[in-house]
Amino acid sequence: MRVFLFSLGCRVNQSEIEGLASELERAGMRIVASPEEADIIVLNTCAVTTEAERKSRQYVRRFRRLNPGAKLVALGCYVQLVGEKVLNLGADIAFGNSRKRDLLKILRFGGDKRVFLSPRPERGDFFSISGKLHYHSRAFVKVQDGCDAKCSYCLIRILRGKGVSRPIRDIVSEVRGLVSRGYDEITIVGIHLGSYGRDLGVNLRELVEELLKLPGLRLLRLGSVEPFDLGEDFIELYERFDNLAPHLHLPLQSGSNRILSLMRRPYTFEKYLELVEKLREIRGDFNITTDIMIGFPGESEGDFNRTLEAVEKIWFGRIHIFRYSPRPFTEALKMPCLSSSIVERRLKVLKEITLRSALSFNKSIVGKTFDALYLGGRRALLPNYVEAELSEEAEERWVKVKVEKASPRGVFARVLSR
Repeated sequence: MRVFLFSLGCRVNQSEIEGLASELERAGMRIVASPEEADIIVLNTCAVTTEAERKSRQYVRRFRRLNPGAKLVALGCYVQLVGEKVLNLGADIAFGNSRKRDLLKILRFGGDKRVFLSPRPERGDFFSISGKLHYHSRAFVKVQDGCDAKCSYCLIRILRGKGVSRPIRDIVSEVRGLVSRGYDEITIVGIHLGSYGRDLGVNLRELVEELLKLPGLRLLRLGSVEPFDLGEDFIELYERFDNLAPHLHLPLQSGSNRILSLMRRPYTFEKYLELVEKLREIRGDFNITTDIMIGFPGESEGDFNRTLEAVEKIWFGRIHIFRYSPRPFTEALKMPCLSSSIVERRLKVLKEITLRSALSFNKSIVGKTFDALYLGGRRALLPNYVEAELSEEAEERWVKVKVEKASPRGVFARVLSR
């Protein structure tokens, strides 16, 4: 059996598809690079916004058109939202978010059932990446699933179910195996990563500390972490361990405390800024990236200006800007939306300031040297998640570089040694 796998959306989806590839290979199936040559096509979908839904529908139709004879499996958040309707788009089998591990059994032994969907997903599916990576040069290890937060705009907590954590021993075992195969830069990911371990009586700090002690682990990164989940005991790890990457993706969403309250985000901008300042006191090159939402219902011009001031003040290395997207089953759906013209104007203004913010941060590391992860060609990734264009190609996985010039998109770095 030849299988093509494709993932939309977040790092968790990417980790799931990589782990699924490992399990399919262990079962004797072959992973192929294009949908046209596959006997089975697996699409991991997304539903975080209406645009993500549109892309999910588009890819189901596209894969069906490219290979009418293949068995087409759609799974994930969009399927959890629309259920068997995805079959009308061209999918043969539909999986939600709580039974993905059953996919291998269905593919091997078949059956008449086509929809595998639990109305309230409450357990996580954790796939171990046991072979080579197929889709990235860097490994993303899923350690947590689901979310118990109550952000007023978010549908994913409903589609993914309650927070579920993977035991520390299982994660350590997988990471140890990845490192032994040469993947010495690891990113741990989850839907609500900062809540890791609450269902197991442990916490994220304990997991991270165990991983940082593993021999051969060159660099540990964290996926997106909510700012309200990081306490002093976690921040202290950055002082003790050099192999904990000086970068965090901390979703801000808005610089206005009024809007943060309407979003049900349990922090103020002042608390967020205090956290950023503590991190940068430890490492001056500490990079903060973030998410910012534009056009949340009720966002005034004053609220928007608070967000602009926040961006100017923090020097984010990168910002993911997105428009508010009305989501079913959420509290914010009942609130009146802003006009599209207001949202588009604010989006344009914020994009310009975002570029200035990134340039300011990137300039702050000019003249510094780093051990960078070589990505191929003349590209490398600095430990603080800044992308570097290199003066020449490299041959080793890690290369020492000196940053010589900055742009809003990254930096130019001279290779010092290979």
